Amino acid sequence: MVTNIKVVTGASYGDEGKGMMTAYFSEAARKDGRRSLNILHNGGGQRGHTVNDRKGHIFGNSRIFWKRHVFHHLGSGSFSGADTYFSEDFILNPIIFAEEMNELGSLGNLPVKIYRNKKCRWSTPYDMMINQIAEDYRGDDRHGSCGAGIWETILRYDTLPCPELSEFAALPKKARMDFLDEVREYAKKRLFEIGVKSIPEKWRENMESRGLAEHFLEDVMFLSRAAKAAVGVPEGYRDVVFEGGQGLLLSERLMDIYGSDRYLTPSFTGNENPVKIIREMGGKYEIEGIEVCYVTRSYLTRHGAGSFPGECPKEAINPDMADLTNMPNDYQGTLRYGRIDLSDLNRRIGEDFAGYKGLKNVPRIIRSAAVTHLNETMGMLEVTGGTAAVSEIEADRVYMEWSENLDEIITAGRVPLHPMDM
Repeated sequence: MVTNIKVVTGASYGDEGKGMMTAYFSEAARKDGRRSLNILHNGGGQRGHTVNDRKGHIFGNSRIFWKRHVFHHLGSGSFSGADTYFSEDFILNPIIFAEEMNELGSLGNLPVKIYRNKKCRWSTPYDMMINQIAEDYRGDDRHGSCGAGIWETILRYDTLPCPELSEFAALPKKARMDFLDEVREYAKKRLFEIGVKSIPEKWRENMESRGLAEHFLEDVMFLSRAAKAAVGVPEGYRDVVFEGGQGLLLSERLMDIYGSDRYLTPSFTGNENPVKIIREMGGKYEIEGIEVCYVTRSYLTRHGAGSFPGECPKEAINPDMADLTNMPNDYQGTLRYGRIDLSDLNRRIGEDFAGYKGLKNVPRIIRSAAVTHLNETMGMLEVTGGTAAVSEIEADRVYMEWSENLDEIITAGRVPLHPMDM
């Protein structure tokens, strides 16, 4: 199978518009009569990739409406018929998966296929509780975690043997409940290590709830049935889109630089996973070309705590900006804003892109960039010391989008996404 590969990567701290670009590439394939595959290769259900499906759909008798969804598990090209593959480095969350499938069901039939690598780790409600209780305990010194238990899942796998999801689903119910009891006891010990000497009253009932465990088992069974187990990338796709989570400035790779994992994500957000998977695809696919697309807003944003060079008040960029996806929450607080250091942006994009040049038997590898939210900055980049033109991003091609917020699309109209070859 000859295939064309797109790799969508966040250029900074995440929340740049990776879902929108994944949807764009998947829709381009659909318009050419091809079904694409979205590969989710890092992170897990904590990701939130917003897609506004602007093709228009009939609702009721005649009213046309746009679909809007924040994708957590499914690929962001799902509205364009793209199938989803969870690679071995993606962390599954049966609770979030079931909730998302229910939400998507309310938007109409979504006839897509879902595959999961058999090596995927999976989270339990107890991992999520450790995460959230620990953040409450840290108070003003909280790490800014999303509360989905990603890091706690990884730590648990290093300590407590965990069956593969299909194997777990096939166990007798008593054995499954016994395993969850074991995880719950592990969670209590883990919290004690963090410094939480007793479970807070507001969490105690959930921690001990038999009903919560029963409901979670239902979610596990649902995920096991909905996502077909696989040992590698499914074959037969002319277009493959890698959909990254978070951004280059949050990568696990930076732990070597900062000496701490406190404000970073426990996954590789750049070339590491896509390059590994593309090499594994070599026996199944003849790769026609690779485009690596680095996505940024026209300014910077960051969730949670941690260093943020260039940070400034939102009002300094545009006081009227409204982000419908990244609402304030108890764990990550309010979205932070800042200006782009253009030389640093170009440097880290260049360094990450260099990792693809070692791929053999690929006739064409190009670097592109996508700039979103340009309506909020008058079509310019908000950079340290002033503004800059989009053309100052070093790339073979630049995609420009004016907004991904539904209210702005409705009231102000939409300037279509379009590429500009540099």
